[in-house]
Amino acid sequence: MTEFLMSWGILVGVMAVGLVSPGPDFVMAVKNSIQYSRRAGILTAFGFSLAVAVHVSYCLMGLATIISQSILLFN
Repeated sequence: MTEFLMSWGILVGVMAVGLVSPGPDFVMAVKNSIQYSRRAGILTAFGFSLAVAVHVSYCLMGLATIISQSILLFN
């Protein structure tokens, strides 16, 4: 049992480090802010958020289509 809890603790620790580490979008937005201006950084971040919104919307539309076509999932 202690090996199981230790494994879970390691997994949670690794996931926590991955969660708090900045990603490439953050690095690019900071780079644009430093190199160009604050406005460029904000526009970069806004562009990233629009791209994420596009990806989320087509995923949700696909998921809605799958649910509407499946009698089991629809009910």
